[in-house]
Amino acid sequence: MTAAVSVSIPGGPVLSQWWSLLRAAHPCALWLQHLILHRLDASFQCLSARPLDALEKLLLETLHQQRMAAVPFDAQLLFRVMNGLGHLGLATPTATGWAITDAGKEALHSGLCSAPCEQRRTLYFLAGTAPGVPPRYLPLHQPRTLPSQTAASWEFNLGVVQDHLAQSPEWKTRHGFPHDLVSLLFPEEQRARLATWRRIAVAHVEQALFLQVLLHTPEGKEELRGYSVQPPQWDLNLDHPNLVLGSNWRELLPELAAEIPLEQWHHVWRHWGQSQGLGAADLEACHLQHAGTVLRVTSPEEVAARLRREGTPTMQETWLMAGSDPLREMARVEIVAPSP
Repeated sequence: MTAAVSVSIPGGPVLSQWWSLLRAAHPCALWLQHLILHRLDASFQCLSARPLDALEKLLLETLHQQRMAAVPFDAQLLFRVMNGLGHLGLATPTATGWAITDAGKEALHSGLCSAPCEQRRTLYFLAGTAPGVPPRYLPLHQPRTLPSQTAASWEFNLGVVQDHLAQSPEWKTRHGFPHDLVSLLFPEEQRARLATWRRIAVAHVEQALFLQVLLHTPEGKEELRGYSVQPPQWDLNLDHPNLVLGSNWRELLPELAAEIPLEQWHHVWRHWGQSQGLGAADLEACHLQHAGTVLRVTSPEEVAARLRREGTPTMQETWLMAGSDPLREMARVEIVAPSP
């Protein structure tokens, strides 16, 4: 979302420092993305995995082997435990008693069952990119954020969360949405005052700068890793990405897949070249080609010689960014001689 706020942009030395940390991973593309986020703190009904207790496991084994008639338990105790298994979806009543469900067979195999519980969770949603476009969930992990200066003009509709909760398991897997969230819980008048306050959903509007890194895993699959970065240190901790997406990254962040026009690279190249004392004719004589993390500049020999003069940074240390808020792509400048 394009926001009317000013954001700090790292300079070339910072980009070079990041590259020194990232080079070994052979990134395919690098972006600096300004995100406007809704941080939602709310209470949910969740399914929490726990081990089957000994009695539950015994009764499920008995149901699976169809030997319930041989169970030497007190009828009241048996009724209470079977109702509990039914509530968990592990057993279902029949005309003649009880039967094990597919979920019960899975629990018997794994030794685990999913029990409902209430938990307060924090979810992040990327603000819509245009009026009428709903926010979309991003599986962010403890990003470094700042309050948005436009917070007063933003609202968050809890119906967005309800829509996400209603999606299929396959959709939730593709989008990284938590499978254990069942429903959003709201305050109830009959509950104790403290419990009621715990169910109040609170949405904050925040902003964050992300270094988005596209690379290939050892298996050859695409992976997008996002790192929240902040001035003035601009420190980068590669061991703890705040966002990890698989090959579905284009579906969650389609703006990254849009190619920046070559003319924008020409614009930043001309601006940088003028700061190095090159004239308009020299800059126009250069041919630019952008590929991945490299901006290859084919220049006349006399232009390259001027760039290599004493006091001018080497091309290996020169980084440029094309685009504008909220998305900029980074590339390292390589000067090459024209083909003979």
